[in-house]
Amino acid sequence: MQELVYDEEFIVYSTESLNEFNTDFINHTRMCFDRFKDLFDIESLPKIDFYLFDDLEAYREDYRKRLGKESPEYSRGNFGKDSAHIVIDKDLLKSSDDYFKKARAIGAHEGFHIFYRDLIYSGSDRIVWFDEGAAQYFSNEKDFSSEDDFKKFYLNFRKGYKIINNLNERVQGNKSVPDDKIFMRKGVINGYSISYLALRYLVDTKGEDYVKTLMRDKEKILECGNTIISDMMTHFDRVFELDKLQEKE
Repeated sequence: MQELVYDEEFIVYSTESLNEFNTDFINHTRMCFDRFKDLFDIESLPKIDFYLFDDLEAYREDYRKRLGKESPEYSRGNFGKDSAHIVIDKDLLKSSDDYFKKARAIGAHEGFHIFYRDLIYSGSDRIVWFDEGAAQYFSNEKDFSSEDDFKKFYLNFRKGYKIINNLNERVQGNKSVPDDKIFMRKGVINGYSISYLALRYLVDTKGEDYVKTLMRDKEKILECGNTIISDMMTHFDRVFELDKLQEKE
């Protein structure tokens, strides 16, 4: 049973089993929302509602009722007109520090989607890779504690990467979306890793101000998307000296 647990800059409805988690979720979301004001050049953000679930099936049933379709298998959060619906695995909260960091950031992640849609791209088509990359980056979802941790993340991505094209056309969805269009599917594409690394590459090489400008220019985002995977991989291969290993081979 969800109850109101916070009602200030945003609203949070959550379950009793998540009481300890709620405080960290609220504090992290507040911190990121302060950052978003500068990002979107706005003094105050529109108020949105967060609904936190502690059960995956309850989350999926809520998804079916609201949207009239099955959620993607990987989905643990989604956003609507002025609300975000999120499932938190309460068992993983106690067993995984990485999961806890990601879980507390998912409110800022989904909030970014809502603000970006309403304040920037409005009625035009959503460019999923950029939207998801920016949501991950600006929510501090991947809060790597060291450069070595980030290197491990990149090497893991690199090991499982399968060559794809048309990144700009990739969309989220369930099994009805074909492999050559899906954004996230096991054994096909991990769009979340690609999009985060793409945004991290842009920030590392051109700065956050560049990304802040880019996010307002759909044509430049699409142009960037044509080469972003190869550009990003060339950059991080060089940073982590994978290019030298390849030369030796």
